[in-house]
Amino acid sequence: MKKLHLIYALFLLTVLFMFSGCATTVVAKVKRPAEIDIPGAKSVSVLSFKTEKTNDIWAFFSTFFEEERETDRIARFLSDELNDLFIEDDYYSLIEPRTVKKAIDNGNEIPCDVYVTGYIEYYDSDIEKRKRSKKDDEGNEKVWYEFYRRVSCRIVYQIVESKTNKILYINSRELRATSGDYDSRYSVPSGDRLLESDLRSFAKSIVRKMQPYYENVTFTLLSDKTKDPAMKYANELAKKSYISESCDAFLDLYDQKGYMEAGYNAAMLLYALGDYYYARDLMQEIADVYHSSKAMDRVHEINKDIEKNERLKAQLESRD
Repeated sequence: MKKLHLIYALFLLTVLFMFSGCATTVVAKVKRPAEIDIPGAKSVSVLSFKTEKTNDIWAFFSTFFEEERETDRIARFLSDELNDLFIEDDYYSLIEPRTVKKAIDNGNEIPCDVYVTGYIEYYDSDIEKRKRSKKDDEGNEKVWYEFYRRVSCRIVYQIVESKTNKILYINSRELRATSGDYDSRYSVPSGDRLLESDLRSFAKSIVRKMQPYYENVTFTLLSDKTKDPAMKYANELAKKSYISESCDAFLDLYDQKGYMEAGYNAAMLLYALGDYYYARDLMQEIADVYHSSKAMDRVHEINKDIEKNERLKAQLESRD
């Protein structure tokens, strides 16, 4: 069989290694396609998320004593997170939302290819209290109260193609959080602070819908049962991050001695290097020759990755 000398340019790879006994676990960082196709889109804008009425009575009073309500801060936080993620990856040009909003309001041509918008459908935030008690050494009972907050909200968002005004995707996410206990009502954190972690995760999920992203794929090389020093050497190369060299060594062993483990490991390292088709064909051979259900499972997984990689290529080519 031919040795590997090609790494696909579209496949950005970071390989890390973890060791557990004799088995080598490889973590490959692979690029995945956007979850929805937006052909030709090169610019994006994040419009402000609208806020709806709140069930939190304290939010009513906060309009007098605070600069903004919690829902306003949640809407702004989500918009900021989305903007930061788009800037970080630089897949799209980011267009100022005020410019886009003005164009929409005036019926002019929208200066971005796609935009994200949405609203907070509902928001509920309540501070509750728990009664605590404890007896001292003399048997006297001490009673006090601790306060905590429960918060929940549902945020609806949509991804809109600007030229046709077509909604490409619409969905919602429900967020919930509960604070710890505090001695004072005034020490309990606000609802928007409690939701920050979930809002960051939510923003990432929206961006994944719109642009390619990276995902860690973990797999384990088969342990050597042959006791052949050459197999040990090939595995040591993998442990030292010499992936191409390790792959070639396993391929040589499979060609010359027919070790099933060598062929399987070579196929997995081919996969890690982004040569999906060669990896799939070799793994199919292992499954057929050795009647390995494990190898057949890997064939199915690689086929799915081939489909994803072809979709990624199509998405990137549509922007050329």
